Amino acid sequence: SVLDIRLIRAFLEKHKEQEEKIDQTENLWTSDEISIIRSAYMKVRDDCLRLKSENDYYREQLEIFKNKFNETTQMLEKLQEEHLSLKKTHTRWTIRTNSSEQLLDEQRQENKELIEHIEKLTEQNEFYRRNHLQMQTDLFEKQSRIEQLEKRIDHYDQTIKRECDRRIGLAEKRAQVDKDRFHIENTNLQTKLDKEQDLRRQNLLALDQLRKHIALANPGENEQSLCDIKQIMTQTSNNPIGSNYANTTIKCVCVGDGCVGKTSMLISYTTNTFPQSYVPTVFDNYSVTLMINNEPYTLALFDTAGQSGFELMRAFSYANTDVFLVCFSVMSPASFNNALKVWINEIRQSSSSPRMPPFVLVGTKIDLRTNLADIELLAKSKQKPITREQGERAAKEYGAYGYIECSALTQENLKETFDVAILAALTPLPSKRVRILCCCS
Repeated sequence: SVLDIRLIRAFLEKHKEQEEKIDQTENLWTSDEISIIRSAYMKVRDDCLRLKSENDYYREQLEIFKNKFNETTQMLEKLQEEHLSLKKTHTRWTIRTNSSEQLLDEQRQENKELIEHIEKLTEQNEFYRRNHLQMQTDLFEKQSRIEQLEKRIDHYDQTIKRECDRRIGLAEKRAQVDKDRFHIENTNLQTKLDKEQDLRRQNLLALDQLRKHIALANPGENEQSLCDIKQIMTQTSNNPIGSNYANTTIKCVCVGDGCVGKTSMLISYTTNTFPQSYVPTVFDNYSVTLMINNEPYTLALFDTAGQSGFELMRAFSYANTDVFLVCFSVMSPASFNNALKVWINEIRQSSSSPRMPPFVLVGTKIDLRTNLADIELLAKSKQKPITREQGERAAKEYGAYGYIECSALTQENLKETFDVAILAALTPLPSKRVRILCCCS
């Protein structure tokens, strides 16, 4: 070992010093002592040589061990590098394994969700299948109901056609009677006019004779009397024939969509009873006699059909109209829009005179504003009942005489509705009309 080598070196150095000392002291010792010393020295020298050879041997072994140690160190470094490489590889594979396990878990979760989704789809399919069977059953029932309704519609069409023919015949007869009556009245008025003209000529002749007589009897006098006589005769000659004849009939026509309550409003007003069944109106009229400023007036009320296809029938009732009632249901926003966009345009286009008859915007069925079932039904389609403010704004925007609301069932504001219609008909000029905005609170 290294320690032995150091000890040998120290011993050799010490031995060398002793040899030098022996050489110096050789002359001091005897031959026996020298022989003993020489033998000891030779022994020591042999030991040194032996130790030196052993030292050389150990050096060689040390070199061999050092080389082996270096080789072992290199191999160890390689092994460490391989270990690190294997460790990295192990780490990567561990990560991959974890990722694979995570992916496997995700795949298992997706498979589980897919199975649940398939189960839900199966349940929905079964539900839809049952609904399909139910819908087929309902469809069959509805088809049967439709066939029954078609039969009833055909029956109603035939009934309406017969009623229409009957009423048209009655209207033609009434028109013929009115024509004959107007012809007789015209003949009587013409006869009266001829008599008045003869009387006027006679009065003028008498006036000329009287003027000549006064001028001859008193020239320059009684000019005031002549002027008074001329004024009286002028007023008599300028009075129209039949000036004492007053047209005491006010014609009021109701228009609007079907089912808004026009017929119920007229029947409730004229008979004080509310009709319990609904039959589509083709053409009908009612009349009410009332006193206005102590004079008798006849309010002729004309009901019209709001359904499409009856335009020509409605046109018959528009002639010589004094006032229109444009009706809509406060529980039907669609009828409100049609009243503004359809019916007002129709009555404006039907007017042949330069002065269009006035119209009143009327909201019906106000008793249903507090009906929760109807309010919920409107709410399902995201709609609300028409408010009083909406009606007032529409009346102002579209030039109506006024806006009023009523109920045919409770007769709330019913009489006031027709009072407003009469005021609108009797108002002389459109520019001087005062808008009447009435409503039930």
